[in-house]
Amino acid sequence: MCGFVGIVGRVTRSEPERVGSALDQAAHAILHRGPDDAGVVVADGVGLAFRRLSILDLSQAGHQPMYSRCRRWLMVFNGEIYNHQTARARMEVPWRGHSDTETLVESLSIWGVEKTLEWVDGMFAFAAFDLQEGLLYLARDRFGEKPLYYGWKEGHLILGSQLSACWDLSARLGLGAGVTVDSGSVADLMTRRCVGGTRTIDKNFSKLAPSAWIAVSVADPSPSSVKYGVYYDRTRLLSQRREWRDESECRERFVEIFSQSVRHRMEADVPMGAFLSGGVDSSLVAAFMQKCSSRPVQTFTVGFGDSRFDESSAAREVANILGTSHHELSATEEDALGFVPRLPTIYDEPFADSSQIPTSLICQMIRRHVTVALSGDGGDEVFGGYNRHIMANGLLRRWMKCPTPLRRVAASLLRCRSLFVAAQAVRRGVVGASGGGRVMADKAEVISRAFGAPDKRGVYQQLLQVWPHADHVIQGGFEPIATAVPTDDLFDYFRWSDLTGYMPDDVLVKVDRASMASSLEVRSPFLAREVVEFGWSLPHESLVQNGVGKALLRTVLAGICGDAAHKPKQGFAAPLGGWLRGALKEWASEIVQQVSRSSQPWVDSRTVNRMWAEHVEGKRDMSDALWPVLVFFDWAQVRGVDVG
Repeated sequence: MCGFVGIVGRVTRSEPERVGSALDQAAHAILHRGPDDAGVVVADGVGLAFRRLSILDLSQAGHQPMYSRCRRWLMVFNGEIYNHQTARARMEVPWRGHSDTETLVESLSIWGVEKTLEWVDGMFAFAAFDLQEGLLYLARDRFGEKPLYYGWKEGHLILGSQLSACWDLSARLGLGAGVTVDSGSVADLMTRRCVGGTRTIDKNFSKLAPSAWIAVSVADPSPSSVKYGVYYDRTRLLSQRREWRDESECRERFVEIFSQSVRHRMEADVPMGAFLSGGVDSSLVAAFMQKCSSRPVQTFTVGFGDSRFDESSAAREVANILGTSHHELSATEEDALGFVPRLPTIYDEPFADSSQIPTSLICQMIRRHVTVALSGDGGDEVFGGYNRHIMANGLLRRWMKCPTPLRRVAASLLRCRSLFVAAQAVRRGVVGASGGGRVMADKAEVISRAFGAPDKRGVYQQLLQVWPHADHVIQGGFEPIATAVPTDDLFDYFRWSDLTGYMPDDVLVKVDRASMASSLEVRSPFLAREVVEFGWSLPHESLVQNGVGKALLRTVLAGICGDAAHKPKQGFAAPLGGWLRGALKEWASEIVQQVSRSSQPWVDSRTVNRMWAEHVEGKRDMSDALWPVLVFFDWAQVRGVDVG
């Protein structure tokens, strides 16, 4: 796991020494991604700088930027290639070391970019310069585990693993400092907690899409010269479903390919461990790691004083069954308060999934013990684990067959009925008025909005949307990202939208930035190509049974952990509502006041003030809706971005 920054343009040829110095300093902005080694190369109109976190081949044979033996290719590479040993066996090359970087650059030399991308199984982003053809290639892994940003400033292409390095390099070379905020990205942040798709918070930069590559001519590094390609068509997953003989065949095949995926991701020359929440996905990862290891695997979890968010007891139970060497972290409000000021620099652009706080905390703790950790990310998206997937496979599937006007009327009646039930529960003392009663009412409102949506896309967006009526609150209009999903099946639509949207935009961004802030590499066995394609080949009844998701995974885990496999899904959340009334109250209050003073109305300040008052007074938990607002204005202040 590493980081890089680069530039293509006239200044690279006219002032190579100044460019080299600027690259070296800009790479320091992502020092956390690679504290072990550094390198800079400026050649033939291209400048590349690299920061290395040494995982495979700790010697100088793994140093980057790296040339191929024939000196035609120059490459910087962030990530891990898990099947690189298989590829090496097919190449007749006098190897200098045993790093996957060397395997990748020699593959480019022998087979070229597109054929190399076909065989690669891993998480990666790379910039590879073909000196013979004068083309710079950028490429990103299939499912978006590793980031890659690029954009144009005054005729120069600037690229990097994080926006901070791109911004720094641009400023140092006099190509323009500051951020031009994209209003569509702000609206996306407010409604989905993250900036999605290929856009970024800065109009001048884009994200390279997962499974994509671009090629830029060094002679003419303008947007018009860019060639764009997709090397892995993810829509093919929608046609993967096949006929299986029986459930036992499915289980055997899963055990076979998942064992291989875990084994490949355990290759490292540094200490290794695993996240363990006690849930199905992380428990399976830990279990298969332990099977592959001759000594106890180190596992890690985080717990909070609030029992609603504390998974430590479940994780402890699984760790005891598996026989791992288990570590627990107890997080407090003070821990949260200490991390919040760092969020704008950890994430570069504003990011508002509040589980970023416990994720950052546990990554910091894990790094004290190991350099690499395996996680269960991707299990929900591939094997149908979210509650919305279960709804899509049952009630919602039938509901969507009704005429839209009828559904809207029924949704309103459902909301009224649910509110009445919640009120009755409060009166009977079953739940508290400011606690469970409001939670029941809020959930009823979300579900009724989703049930009343006109189509699949609207239902999905309502279930993910954190603002109740975004188009009334987001100033300047709200237009969500259009997701084209080539399927009529609601269950597959939801899974596909999560796999290609929610996961790379939110889940994987959260994990990459949180882990890299502590120089920790995180690997996800569920995102191996074979595992993903296997998951999409399964019939729906192997994924959801009796209203429970990830049925196949639960069966496999039950054979290892018994009753511990049946733990209900909890999610890796934080008690944000309480924190905003406690340790984070003063910080949040100052930002709310800033929103009121803003001359550029990104959001309706009256709505924000009303929500803040209701939250502080304990009338409603508005933390989900408030957090994106707080994050955005705090980010702007810390980054020195003028948002009015």
